[in-house]
Amino acid sequence: MNTDLRDRRRRQTAREIQTTALKLVMDQGLAAVTTDAIAHGAGISTRTFFNYFPNKQAALLGPLPVLGAEDSAWLATSDRPVLDDLTAVARQLVETSPPDRPTLRMLETMLDQLPDLTCSFRDTLETIATVIGDHLQRRLGPGSQWQADIMSHMTMHAFGNATRQWASDDDMPIERIPEMVHEQLVKICESLSST
Repeated sequence: MNTDLRDRRRRQTAREIQTTALKLVMDQGLAAVTTDAIAHGAGISTRTFFNYFPNKQAALLGPLPVLGAEDSAWLATSDRPVLDDLTAVARQLVETSPPDRPTLRMLETMLDQLPDLTCSFRDTLETIATVIGDHLQRRLGPGSQWQADIMSHMTMHAFGNATRQWASDDDMPIERIPEMVHEQLVKICESLSST
């Protein structure tokens, strides 16, 4: 089996575990749901569950976007405009970790009810922002860490906003997510330059 197919199957299983966990917790509450119940509902063994997630909270968050340093190393050496490259990062996140609209809607409801999950979700976005920021800092040179941090965090906030907008609109194509990231970053730049 080739790596792409294996990765797709792994993502699909992770998504099925997440969907099962979200439905169970929405019906029964977090305290009443066990990892055994999630595994049973997803049609897998508890041992398999732990191959995907360390606990039920992680299963609720599901397969979050990931951007490894090696996956985004091109950002440090690119000679394109930074805004275009930040949009390309958003596109890369959508392609490597495609969101699922119904699952995101359930997750949004769950995040409102469970503040600890919100912190874990933000930690994931923070990790991605750090990776982006490190590459931007190398690209921009010495003394640019603060600029790189601001740009990377703005990008991840825009990505989160765009993904939530996409999840709430059944007619919006997934390709709109990186486009919306670009539009939001442009608006931020315009508002900063006009004040």
